[in-house]
Amino acid sequence: MELLKVKDLYLPNCYPSEVNKKGVLEYFIYGKGWQKTKSFKVIDGVSLPDRWSDLTWLEIAELYDKYGLEVANQYAEKKTAGIVSRQTAKGYGLIYSKIKHIITDDFNPRLFELLRCDYMLSCFGVFILDIVSLDDQLGKLDPEYSPTTAKYKGCDCSMMEYVLQKFGQMYVDVIEAANQN
Repeated sequence: MELLKVKDLYLPNCYPSEVNKKGVLEYFIYGKGWQKTKSFKVIDGVSLPDRWSDLTWLEIAELYDKYGLEVANQYAEKKTAGIVSRQTAKGYGLIYSKIKHIITDDFNPRLFELLRCDYMLSCFGVFILDIVSLDDQLGKLDPEYSPTTAKYKGCDCSMMEYVLQKFGQMYVDVIEAANQN
């Protein structure tokens, strides 16, 4: 899929941002409505994945970091609908921007998906890591870890100690960076 640029806004060349037969780009921007312009360019050398590709949240966050919310939201809408997709893509994108300097190629995208922003606060424009949800999700994934009693394999253990033992220092650093304001 082609990547289009209007001023400093990137858009994928698919509905709701498509070039019509007359060479006019028609696109929709949340909060602004439908726009039209002949002043746009196709970005050479960039080929976006198919709109219906099953991307991970980490891959969507990387697209957010490179091209912004409008591009990331196209892929987020496959995972969740409407305003939720937009808020989730933005939340993951903002978390990714805090941790991208820490993660390596072998970083587990499934663990990235646990780093969610608090949804209610994100509705008000406050994107902070939902640390309680992260702790609960870790407890659901590993029956030997109990976030409510702060125990791992029967021994006292904080969430960060658990993450260090189970996943390693990089993941502790990622959580600490994602939790920074």
